[in-house]
Amino acid sequence: MNKLTTYIAAPLLAIAALATTGCGDEGDEFSEEFAEAYCNRKFTCDAARTTWPDKDACVEGVIAQFEAETVEQRAKGREYDSGCASIELSKLEAFTCEPTFDPDAPTPACQAPCHVWYGDLGLGVSCGSGTGTCGQGLSCNTTFDSEGNYPESAVCSNPCDAQDSGYY
Repeated sequence: MNKLTTYIAAPLLAIAALATTGCGDEGDEFSEEFAEAYCNRKFTCDAARTTWPDKDACVEGVIAQFEAETVEQRAKGREYDSGCASIELSKLEAFTCEPTFDPDAPTPACQAPCHVWYGDLGLGVSCGSGTGTCGQGLSCNTTFDSEGNYPESAVCSNPCDAQDSGYY
């Protein structure tokens, strides 16, 4: 992958995996908006590397992926957060084709994750190695023991507290 492909493909695919339809017409509208935004970026910035024959096929395919993801997430008992879905759409719409980096910009403050789909496990609860099982604002993270070894399981934690608690 070249730098441009990596820059646009990796974040977009990660967001696309998260941003699935919600409930009823509102969710359908969101999936269409998200698919349009994703495919616009893909065909504007990286058309040579897309597997879709054209933008319309891309939109249809992405919506189908969203529908399949929705079924899977609901089967796992996860909750949908339309507010977080809107945030992900805003992030996608803000992408540019060329990466920008300002070395003088201040480091942004840590923000707890806003998951489009999330589970119900609370802070400190074992979450195996899965994602999406922790409650909103938490992440499934591994901790180091006192000797620097990894345990077999991870726990739900606030990633903004991670720097001081041994989480990675």
